[in-house]
Amino acid sequence: MNDSHHTDQPLFKGIADAVPGMLYIIELTGMKMVYANQKVLDLFGRTLEELSAMGPSLFDHVVYPPDRTRFDAHIVELLTSPVGHVAELSFRLLNHKGEPTWLRTRRTIFQWDNEGNPTHVISVSQDISAEIQLQEVNERIALERKRLKEEKELEVIRAVLSKQEEERDRIAESLHNGLGQLLYGAKLGLLALEPEPEQAFREKKTYALELLDESIIQTRRISHQLMPIVLNDFGLKAAIEDTYRKMNTDVNFSLQMTAGKKIAPQYIELAVFRIVQELVLNVGKHAAAKNCQIKVDIAEKHVNIHVSDDGKGMTNAQHSDGVGLRAIRDKVSLLKGQMDIYSQPGDTAISINIPYRSSPN
Repeated sequence: MNDSHHTDQPLFKGIADAVPGMLYIIELTGMKMVYANQKVLDLFGRTLEELSAMGPSLFDHVVYPPDRTRFDAHIVELLTSPVGHVAELSFRLLNHKGEPTWLRTRRTIFQWDNEGNPTHVISVSQDISAEIQLQEVNERIALERKRLKEEKELEVIRAVLSKQEEERDRIAESLHNGLGQLLYGAKLGLLALEPEPEQAFREKKTYALELLDESIIQTRRISHQLMPIVLNDFGLKAAIEDTYRKMNTDVNFSLQMTAGKKIAPQYIELAVFRIVQELVLNVGKHAAAKNCQIKVDIAEKHVNIHVSDDGKGMTNAQHSDGVGLRAIRDKVSLLKGQMDIYSQPGDTAISINIPYRSSPN
């Protein structure tokens, strides 16, 4: 075929120059450009003769290197496609200034030789650089909005957990300095009495002392639950162990903890402790279990909590409506974590995953 057979015709040239984009024809045998409208020539700052003379090296010069693999795959797809197939590709070409320009190109084979082999490809391209830039701006805006939303949610989490701890500290201090001291003083007052040796009085005194002893024990227990002093002084593992060791229960607790990182920020560590503490208390109070295994794995960017027991199990209603579990589920949700529950008689397991920022130990 004569490459200029159609392209020299005034009608073709008029249509090609009127196309709202770039139009060019590649002759496949020599991989050279045999026609290009003015918009293509303006993009590369060269004449058609110069572009044609470059032959196959043209694409080495003008295809943006990071897009070359996709460009070559696109050409292979086109050459092996059925008659009438139109292949589309968005990629970058280097303009006459060496700057990448985004194009959306549609190509099709429009001529074959006598043996049915494709000989000429016609391409129509549109400059979509402005569209891509707008898309990138929108993506940056979306990412910034997501970041601001996450920061705001994080502030809410901090505020909620901080308020809870402030309230716990206030109650603990009030119990310790108020009720606890008052009960202890009452006990000392009773011990100082020198009653006449009357059996009834002695029995009342003994009963009153027993009540006061129990009140003091309960006050200390509540204070311990409200103020995680061990957590602050000795760390998460010691605080969890301290929780179940001070429980009045026959459950045999065991703790396995792996920590390659230190949980950060600190309120996440406090939240993890509160969650494990609540799970341990639930097992001790309600599970009727003989054994309970606690596993805490502090990985690179998340904490895995797994608490299992061999108790009586939970009903579906307890899964959803139990006050303790609901409080844990709310806290896990606030922390963007995930909670799964499996329960049947003799085998109950609760698994929790909480993301966090890690810092070197």
